[in-house]
Amino acid sequence: MARKCPTCGGELIQNPKNPAYLLCTNCNKNYKTPSNNGSSNSKKNLRKQRFASIAKQKSMQLQRFVQTVRKSKAAEY
Repeated sequence: MARKCPTCGGELIQNPKNPAYLLCTNCNKNYKTPSNNGSSNSKKNLRKQRFASIAKQKSMQLQRFVQTVRKSKAAEY
């Protein structure tokens, strides 16, 4: 299946100078090649993953703190 140019509808081929781009045969415009692995490498997703792991660590720390406080309170009574 040949890809079509979004501007003119011409055929897109791989750019010989830069394989990360597709080149339109009619209007000579370059278009970024879509990645096969989705958007897992985008900066936004990487940032989300980083902060998600930090939030998970903080949550686990808070749970451990609450458990120790409960144990110490139970030991007092």
